Amino acid sequence: MKIRKLFRLKNIYPYLSNESAYLYGQIQGTYIGLLLVSITWFIYFMSYLLIGDRFLMYISGVNILFFCLLFIYFMREPVQRKVIAANAMLAFLFLNAYPISFLTGGLNSSTVIWIALFPAIMVLMNGIKNAVVWFVLTVILFISLLLFKSTGIIKALVSRGTETDRFLDIIMMTFTTTFIISSIEISRKKTIQKLENVQEELRVLATTDPLTGLLNRRFFIELAEAEIKRSVRYKNPLSILMIDIDHFKAVNDNYGHKAGDLALMELSSILKSSLRDIDLVGRYGGEEFIILLPESDKRNSLLVAERIRKKIENTEINIKNSEILHQTVSIGMAESNPKQQYTLDTLTLQADKALYCSKNTGRNKSTAWKEVL
Repeated sequence: MKIRKLFRLKNIYPYLSNESAYLYGQIQGTYIGLLLVSITWFIYFMSYLLIGDRFLMYISGVNILFFCLLFIYFMREPVQRKVIAANAMLAFLFLNAYPISFLTGGLNSSTVIWIALFPAIMVLMNGIKNAVVWFVLTVILFISLLLFKSTGIIKALVSRGTETDRFLDIIMMTFTTTFIISSIEISRKKTIQKLENVQEELRVLATTDPLTGLLNRRFFIELAEAEIKRSVRYKNPLSILMIDIDHFKAVNDNYGHKAGDLALMELSSILKSSLRDIDLVGRYGGEEFIILLPESDKRNSLLVAERIRKKIENTEINIKNSEILHQTVSIGMAESNPKQQYTLDTLTLQADKALYCSKNTGRNKSTAWKEVL
């Protein structure tokens, strides 16, 4: 926990959900870069103890000091500014590779192999356009090494292409390859997650009413028709409830549309909490709602309707200026007849007629459809 607090790791990743996929690569590349520089200094320090090679140890010491300062800046700045520090560190590693390759044999040094991987790393961190710049810099570096080789400058230097350098190059290659592969995997997973989130958002927008969170009319009809086909096939009872808020226009006129929206949301919450998981409830339009009750006959459906009606009647809705609004609803119910062919339109029309009967006979009541209506 102390290490996480010191490096503020717990403060970084929660912010990444709204950031670009490249930031994952930049943060991961920074951690690996610090590790690489630390390993470089340690190996050259051990080389100094074994064979007395001070020059590369001094270079690597300056490198790790500069890199640590950048790393501290990286950890302290907001997530959005980490891009600057991350790219500065990678640029530093890239430029640091030049004198190392120069002092360990130029083009004959194996250091140039992992230098060539920098453009690929920059693709992961900043995209293709930025990587093109790094590709050009890499080509320039190789050309300069070739020119130095042709002039004999490198031959005049004492070659430091020791087994220590070869061992270091292997480590560099291992970590660089690991970084590339792991960054690809992280970017892939983040992209998939974003696609899944977008798909879920689109699904919610396409199937639910944005104000109440209930099924919208189109999606309710789609699910209800499938449920009715199943009910007809297995000859199971099924009922439809049509619910309309009494005097809802007066609520909007007297208290404003925000109060009306609050009443709709409160009623929707009551409907969802009063039904089973297999029941379907949707906003049919305006202040009108529709419920489908699978495997529910007339008696049970009227019990559900009355339970909903009484719960809404007894609910207090707090609106502006601490005023309390009491709302009532009228409900119409229609039951399927297993002996006859029926459709969603048929049941909806019957429940609607029963609803108007409730309104015409005093409101705040539940009425079952009968053929005489």
